[in-house]
Amino acid sequence: MVSAVFTFGGELDVLRREIEAGGWTTRIAVFVGKNLAEIPFMLAGPLFFSAVYLPMLRPDSDWWQQYLIFVGVEVACYGFGYMLSMLFPLGSAHVVGVVGVFGFSVCSGTSPNLRTVNENLGPLRVLWDISFPRYAVEASIAVEAEYFLKPGQASDESTRTFADYYGFSLGMGTFWKDIVVMICIGMGFRVLAGLLFWYHTKGRNGKTSFLTRATTRGLKSIGLWPLIVAMLAFFSSSAEALVRFVRLLSLFLS
Repeated sequence: MVSAVFTFGGELDVLRREIEAGGWTTRIAVFVGKNLAEIPFMLAGPLFFSAVYLPMLRPDSDWWQQYLIFVGVEVACYGFGYMLSMLFPLGSAHVVGVVGVFGFSVCSGTSPNLRTVNENLGPLRVLWDISFPRYAVEASIAVEAEYFLKPGQASDESTRTFADYYGFSLGMGTFWKDIVVMICIGMGFRVLAGLLFWYHTKGRNGKTSFLTRATTRGLKSIGLWPLIVAMLAFFSSSAEALVRFVRLLSLFLS
């Protein structure tokens, strides 16, 4: 995630000058090209990590299943880093990113567990719905539980009791769903980073659409974070609750 912060933040001034000379097509090409150039690193990083992590942990699941979980986390982290590089100065973006990832980890569904969150926290549970570590934990539990769910044996009952206590779902369907959700969260971060990139590299004399001007005024009046949370909520099951939550906060801030 820290390296992702420097993908745009370290070259933003240079990119702005180049884009002003090349127009909007150059802006799109630069942003997409930067994202595509990071794909080998997003695939290689989890591979090297799993080469050290898995021999020590020795999980019952196959290595490729654990590798996919690490890739999902990597995709989400890189997207988060891209967005932060547009929101904060380069000197502080990586610090905010590390603190942000720790914040997401608090909302992983282990302590407090996901069941307690869903039953007691109401609309605030959306913070867990948009937290990618929550889906990484659930995917790990789901794939490991497949080797203990044996009808008639004690491991079957204890595994289901464990999952029910924490509020996690089981089954390979849950595993694949969690992988997709982590990737979608990463794509959501990239969409937000792309909008911010467009705004930061926009020419001073260039004409902007009414929607762009209205969006910019709205972001300046209520801040960026309500929009960020609202857009990411569409990748979760609690979108309606989050929208109501953001509307209340926006009214409060106004």
